[in-house]
Order: sequence, then structure tokens, then C-alpha cells
Amino acid sequence: MPSFGDFVRTQFLLKIPKPTASFAPKTVIVTGANGGLGKETAKHIVRLGASMVILGCRNLSKGNAAKREIETASGLSSSTIQVWELDIESPKSIKQFVDRANALPRLDVLINNAGIQSQKFSVVYGTERTLAVNVIGTFLLALQLLPKLRETAHNYQTTPHMTFVGSAMYDVAKWPDQHGRDIFAWYEDKTHFSAINQ
Repeated sequence: MPSFGDFVRTQFLLKIPKPTASFAPKTVIVTGANGGLGKETAKHIVRLGASMVILGCRNLSKGNAAKREIETASGLSSSTIQVWELDIESPKSIKQFVDRANALPRLDVLINNAGIQSQKFSVVYGTERTLAVNVIGTFLLALQLLPKLRETAHNYQTTPHMTFVGSAMYDVAKWPDQHGRDIFAWYEDKTHFSAINQ
């Protein structure tokens, strides 16, 4: 388990060099890109010369505000950055996003950053909301975009990338080893809900 000192060192003291690899002429999707790590990731990718960066955002007004901020910081035109609606909580929204992405000439990078931390218990498509969004919805999107990434690899002789953003908070989550045969069913029980465990 990481110590408090590890946390302070990695979050505040560790100096990570800025990447310098070119992203030209790549098309990149960053989910959850209207704030936090997603927005900062998109800034770096724009700076590294991607031809198109798509900000997948649940809230279009926040997504457009992030787009303006990135454009101001980078000095690039609005054609490089696009904001597309994507609500990982909604299978319909995921499908619409995938259909739109499949119409692109290429998709080189998918950065699965969208996620939530729920403070209260609720169920979305049969599963506790945090797991539904952070696991099921995220993988539903990722699996449906794999064929497009493969197509890009074949058509452009390149190596596409898919990554999932996470955190070390998993290390503080507590649940019993004997949660039964189905961990999702265990989490659907409201008495097991804890914001830190989700």
C-alpha cells in the first residue's frame, strides 16, 4: 500500500518531463476531457501536433469551454479540436459516439479517462452507478472502438493505442474476500455501498 509520503512525492514533488513525440497526423479521442486529467491530456496531445483531438464530454457547454481554453493555450484553430457528446452512463450515447467515430478516416489513440466517484448509491443499467460508468460503460465504448483502431493500423501502417486512466485509490478500497459468486451483485446491495470502495 502506498504511504502518505509516496502520495506527496508523486503528486507534488516528482517532476515528469513533458513528452516530445509527434502526434502528427493522428486522430485522438480523450473521454472525460472537459476537466482534470482529461483536459490536461488533450492539451499535451494538441501541443504535440495531432491532426484531430476529439473531446468526449457528457456536458457540451463544459466541453466547449475546455476547447476554448486549449485553443487559447495552444494557439491552434478550432478545426483541430472537436467536442462530441458522450455520456458513459448511457448505452445509447455510447452507441451514437461509436457510430460517429467509425465514420472518421482514422482513429489512432483512445484515452479512456471518463469516470465518476459517486457519493450516494444508485443503480444504472442493473449495476451500481460507479461500477456501471467506470467499468461497464468504459469497456462498452472501448470494445466497440477496437475495430476502428485495427482498421487504422491496417490502412495507415501504424500502431494505434488505447489506454485507461486510473488511480491508486483502488488500494484503499475494502471489501470482503468472500463477497459471493458475483461481485457486481454484491455491489448492488445498498448496504455494501461506500464512496471510497466504489
